[in-house]
Amino acid sequence: MHAKARMLSVAMGVVALPAFVAPTAAGQSGSPEGRSTPNQEIRLQTGGSCASGLPDAPGGGAEKVSALIDRLTAQGLAQDEIDAKLAQDACLQRVDDGGGDVTTLGNPDDEISIGKPLIYRPAGKSYYIAAASWKWKKIPKDIDGYDGFGISFNKKVTHLAHSLTYKGKYYGKKKMKQAEDSGPYGAAFIFNEGPRGYAGLDIQGRRGTMVIAFKPTSGCQKVQAFSKYAHTWKSTSVTSASIGKWSIGFAWTNYDHKWQQASQPSGEAKVCR
Repeated sequence: MHAKARMLSVAMGVVALPAFVAPTAAGQSGSPEGRSTPNQEIRLQTGGSCASGLPDAPGGGAEKVSALIDRLTAQGLAQDEIDAKLAQDACLQRVDDGGGDVTTLGNPDDEISIGKPLIYRPAGKSYYIAAASWKWKKIPKDIDGYDGFGISFNKKVTHLAHSLTYKGKYYGKKKMKQAEDSGPYGAAFIFNEGPRGYAGLDIQGRRGTMVIAFKPTSGCQKVQAFSKYAHTWKSTSVTSASIGKWSIGFAWTNYDHKWQQASQPSGEAKVCR
């Protein structure tokens, strides 16, 4: 249960594509977005080849990748630059065949970009990482209710771990490991993107990244994924989430004061055990 009382959902929205620590604002402090931190090398050299220094445990590896993406994104790097740094510093190979800069805008009244999932393979590890992010271009004019974010695959995978991190420009980072729903097709979270703070200049969910560590169910398979953001305000909140094949569903307390938006699908990735 969330800090806000859950109400009986009265509406369900599902988008299907064709081809915790409870979040609070009190006592949070953090560095302004974009402040650099020392680069911790997690690349190992073994006989001239690259081997990732990420943890062998998928959960730890996923969280490290999330932190790296967050830091590089805060520096204002383009996606190809982020991919190059991840390859250089962490031996992370981008394995989906799609471009990286395509994002989806949310409701026209809310300037938010929703990134399609990117799929990486840490060299020398037995798992893959799917990562998707969002960023509010400006503070939304309407907030209050709980929001949702998820990643869904087009095929069943062996789901190993997941996490969601989000932060503001001034609000510190928050991390969630308990998804609202998860399974072989992905995972979805519910979180509080508000409140508005710092003289109205920030919210605690200004930007965020979700990661899923996974591997194919057997042999090799080609997979794609998409992400989806659900936003609410006033008396409306997201009350539950569901994950299915190529679909992410959210339930709401009310029919109005909400929108949901899916990202572009990821490029296709061939993943092997």
